[in-house]
Amino acid sequence: MNVTSNLVKAFALLVLLLVLAFGLQHGFSQEPSRRSEFALEAYLFNFALTSLLVVSIAVWHKALKDRFGYFYLGFISVKFITFFILIYPGMKGEDAVPGSGLIFLVPFLLCLLCEVLLLVQLMNQKS
Repeated sequence: MNVTSNLVKAFALLVLLLVLAFGLQHGFSQEPSRRSEFALEAYLFNFALTSLLVVSIAVWHKALKDRFGYFYLGFISVKFITFFILIYPGMKGEDAVPGSGLIFLVPFLLCLLCEVLLLVQLMNQKS
């Protein structure tokens, strides 16, 4: 398999998992609430940063061939820093959403799964 097909499959899996998880976690609710707004922010945050990782790998896969692991560790570090700057303040304080840890953890773990599966495929690929 080539790198492009691996990336397309990973991206499709990511979108499918996130849409299903969001629907299941919020019961396809039509009522807007602070909880569903926070969940949407968490899902979009994780989707955006994971998409950035997938695009980065597509662009630099030849240059990063032997350093995927280091690139991924650096990316995860940036993801955590961005999380603590943008999302974490919404989880604490007056506007805190009940269960916000779980609301954020579900899309984070799904994105992490897709990222790791993609990187394992690429690292095991002989080219």
